[in-house]
Amino acid sequence: GLTRLQFSPYSQAQLGAILQARLQGLKVFKDHAMQLAARKVAAVSGDVRRALELCRRAAEIAEDQIKKKAIVRAREEEADLLGKLAPAKGKTQTPKKEQAAGV
Repeated sequence: GLTRLQFSPYSQAQLGAILQARLQGLKVFKDHAMQLAARKVAAVSGDVRRALELCRRAAEIAEDQIKKKAIVRAREEEADLLGKLAPAKGKTQTPKKEQAAGV
């Protein structure tokens, strides 16, 4: 039949080392952020899958926030540019021919 394997929970230090090894080349998380994730998961379950899932979800949230900020920034820049291009309200521009004729 089936044999069930029981894994012991990882400690905070073990989870921190695993996260650093798995995420080191990405430069997405600072060390203290990985240690926080390791500490929280070790306190609840010690399951490395949960720690990796937590980091993945945090990266997704950060990516969404960066995208939203970029959209807002682009809209602000567009509004700024349109404001500079449009004549000020209440002011009408007199055509150059009329200015030269003294009209």
